[in-house]
Amino acid sequence: MSDRRMGIAMVITLALLSSMVPVTVVAADEVNLLPNGGFERDTDGDGVPDGWLSQPHHFSNDTPDEVQTHIANLLSHEQLLKGKEVLAADGWPIAKAAADGTWGAYEQTPKWRATLSNIYLPQGSRFGQLPLPEGLDLGTTTLVIHNRQPHEQTVSEPITVKPNAGYRLSYWFRMSGGSEDALFQIVSSDTPRNNEWPGGGTDGRRQVISNISLGWAWVPYWRRYEIAFRTGPAETSI
Repeated sequence: MSDRRMGIAMVITLALLSSMVPVTVVAADEVNLLPNGGFERDTDGDGVPDGWLSQPHHFSNDTPDEVQTHIANLLSHEQLLKGKEVLAADGWPIAKAAADGTWGAYEQTPKWRATLSNIYLPQGSRFGQLPLPEGLDLGTTTLVIHNRQPHEQTVSEPITVKPNAGYRLSYWFRMSGGSEDALFQIVSSDTPRNNEWPGGGTDGRRQVISNISLGWAWVPYWRRYEIAFRTGPAETSI
């Protein structure tokens, strides 16, 4: 996704650090049904955490020290204008020149480099605004949703659920850049990927089981969200 007004490539970061648990049991008996919800395990070393379907470049591993070092080593304003893009510490494009290779009027002012150092590069990291909220530990890996190619929706491997049962998915989420349309979905395990709003289904099963849409929003700071949903009579895998 990109904010054309600012000429920066916006990334949306998501941390599935909390449990997906049944909502009908007491807290002490809650069981996390979402394997590797913190994206920490990658046993085959392919860059995609175990239990997830995605591309390696949709996961970030930068550290606060790496972010600060990257900012300290940022090229001069004149050198930046000779390039085609500006990358964050973990490789995401924070700013891009126009298709003809030229930068806009604002980028040609020294203030642009200061804004990169003080706002765009820190916000473009997976940490965003520091300190992190109480209860959030980003660990070593964070899911980053952006439009770099190749691009497919990041989804979990199928999760076994009980029909006619209530569940709750909790997660942390933030954006960098400008406002965009944010949509989160719980879908059946046979739903085609990269279908923004899948419909229909087979054998009485829905494709979209539940969703949250933030509309045209900007969430610059880490915030905890929750999706409570109930499975249908034929839904056994999501």
